[in-house]
Amino acid sequence: MYAVDRYVYYPKKDVNPSDPSIISTGTWNDLYYEQNQISSQIDRVANYDELVKKHAEYRTAAAPRQSAERVSWAGGEHTGTSGCIVWKMNVPYNRIEILSPNTFYGAIYFKYQDLPGYWTPYWSYYGWDWTGDPGTETTQVWANHPLIPASLAEFWNYSGGNTTRIWGYAFSNPTVGTVAQSSWQHGYQRRSDDQSLSIKILEDGEEVGPDEKYIYESIGYFSLYFYDVLNGTHYEIEVNASADATLSTETKLRSEAIVTDAGVIQSPIISRLDVVDSTLNNTLEKPAVNVIFQLYNQSNIQDLTFEYSTDDGETWTQASVNPVDKDTYSTSFTIYGGEKYVSIRINATDSNNLRTSIVTIKGFIVKGALTLRDLSRVFEREGRVNAMVIVGLSDPHPPCGAAHTMDTVGGMSISAYIGGIGSLSEARFYLDSDVAWYNETEYKVYWKIFPGMDMNVITVGGPGVNMITWKYFGNPWYAPVYQYYDSALGHQVIVTPRNTYHEPDWVSTEPPLKDLALIELIYVDDENRYVLYVGGFGGFGTWAASYMIQWQNSGVEPLQLNGTAMLIQWIDSNQNWKIDPEDTWNLIESVE
Repeated sequence: MYAVDRYVYYPKKDVNPSDPSIISTGTWNDLYYEQNQISSQIDRVANYDELVKKHAEYRTAAAPRQSAERVSWAGGEHTGTSGCIVWKMNVPYNRIEILSPNTFYGAIYFKYQDLPGYWTPYWSYYGWDWTGDPGTETTQVWANHPLIPASLAEFWNYSGGNTTRIWGYAFSNPTVGTVAQSSWQHGYQRRSDDQSLSIKILEDGEEVGPDEKYIYESIGYFSLYFYDVLNGTHYEIEVNASADATLSTETKLRSEAIVTDAGVIQSPIISRLDVVDSTLNNTLEKPAVNVIFQLYNQSNIQDLTFEYSTDDGETWTQASVNPVDKDTYSTSFTIYGGEKYVSIRINATDSNNLRTSIVTIKGFIVKGALTLRDLSRVFEREGRVNAMVIVGLSDPHPPCGAAHTMDTVGGMSISAYIGGIGSLSEARFYLDSDVAWYNETEYKVYWKIFPGMDMNVITVGGPGVNMITWKYFGNPWYAPVYQYYDSALGHQVIVTPRNTYHEPDWVSTEPPLKDLALIELIYVDDENRYVLYVGGFGGFGTWAASYMIQWQNSGVEPLQLNGTAMLIQWIDSNQNWKIDPEDTWNLIESVE
């Protein structure tokens, strides 16, 4: 017979005298022991070098401070505690938890109370993990978003026939995929709240009902049994779920499985997904998003895509996916337009041509980058202008040629604009050769060290005459709209996500003059700053783009700036060889 001891303690200095059940401590100790056939008194001595150190986060779903309750239990390899330990905490909250090795810890973490006068939807999470070997250091994140759906197909045979079970959760992270991998260290979590759940199963293309089913909408759980299943039977699983929640309000799952005599072959499972650097409120405080996710799959992946949406799934944008480890992938993208809910969609197809698609609507929140609409906010900091204006050198300087004096005139126009934003005491004005140099071996432009080098940037003139423009806007590495000289065609080209523009189609040096102006604002994550490009195919394009910025909010502006990039056709309709508000201005394309 096994005896069980469990000791929960924390520093005395952290005790809340008014209510000891409310815990706010940086270190929480929860030690579990089990031993067979105890016949006399035993003194327990904890060797902290052999315990497990867990970095625990108790998150909320983009909500202000709340109080939560945590009900926990523990177990070892042979038995477990029958009672639970209950504590309250103010969340979001993180702490170090010192735990016993090779021990199962389960808990329910749920909302207890909102701030007075403030209401948020109820939430609850059930989860567990296995701590692993002595000395292990782990991480556990409660209420990590976005939550994702997954199903697992199982098969077994017995004397009465073959049975297939299809089960899963609609709102979980990690999902049942971790169970399939026997990845006990992180366990899994699933959310309980006010949910609705619909399930559709196709068997060899025909919709069928299960022979036995267990569906619990409040926890997003389903378990379906199919009896007397023939070898080769193909299943398609469709699960749609919604919840009255702040984040992860809706999930969709499409997956497939084929029954064989040896078991079930099923499409990939997204088994874990994390938004790197998201806060305890599941909010990303910067525009640049980096997502890490894991797949559980029984064969090789032949196709994998990741898409994101900022309009609740009405439109989707694809982001590139890169492998970082076995069955682990990353994707990165930048959100513009201020604070946005971000939805995700992942499609994976394996070498058996079995496909999985998961969707989570409003998975997390990103404080997105500002856009052209917000220029005055971009270049203002505490009442002072936060900008350096850079024009190209008027002599050839690799990798660029000589800049036209029109670019300098454009820089003067922009200076007039930023002068209205705030004090110019800290603003900087440079030639590109003052602040950058070109490495002819690496074919790269590098910044020099100079005063104000951490400021936001306004680069004037195209990549053919300005090294800073060449660095950020002469290729697709930083900018969604980029410009380059095509030596085979003998002219410049501007490429947007939807179109390609060729210089001869948009530039005229005979009356009436015309040019294509380009204004683009990007956020550079690794430099933590904005870079604004003001240019065009020719000198008149740069001049026109500069005046367009100077005229903003003046009452004479031909167009209001918006989005991250705008391509504007200028035509000198009065043929005075000047840039005037009365000229013809056509918005050709706006990139959001």
